[in-house]
Amino acid sequence: MTNDPAALQDLMAQAGPVLDLARVTAYEGEHAWSLVFDDEYGSSIDAEWDSAAERLVLTASVATVPESARLRAYELLLQYNYLWNEHGGVRAALADPAGDVALLFDLPLTGLDLPRLCEVLTNLHAVAGGCRSVLGAAAEAASAARVPASGIHAAPGQGQGSAALPPMIRV
Repeated sequence: MTNDPAALQDLMAQAGPVLDLARVTAYEGEHAWSLVFDDEYGSSIDAEWDSAAERLVLTASVATVPESARLRAYELLLQYNYLWNEHGGVRAALADPAGDVALLFDLPLTGLDLPRLCEVLTNLHAVAGGCRSVLGAAAEAASAARVPASGIHAAPGQGQGSAALPPMIRV
């Protein structure tokens, strides 16, 4: 694939039926798309064309972390970012001050075809789901224990730190 907006639009439109997405929305004039999955969360991945870098920037919405669990959640997200070589470069970020967490991935346009796009979208969706579960567990533990978020520890036998991170699926 080249840096061609029409070809990219066609690719995004084709991904919807292949992945059985609930909806694919193209934003006119912005070269951006929203891909909504048909799951219990209505999960979405936004795609934005970065013509200068010849890539798609994919952003998966994950969850909003309650204030009581933010310290532990942010520790986990930073640990996850550090393990970039294990998960293919997915980055965790805060989308806003309210604690909304997102995952980002830069997908090069060089050689991009429908099977690769669908593979990356599927994997990023799976990683976002795993991250949602981990952050949900951290929030539940913080709420149930009523201890500072830094007091949440991995369950016995899980090891230190990285065992509680989202799954390491290479995108």
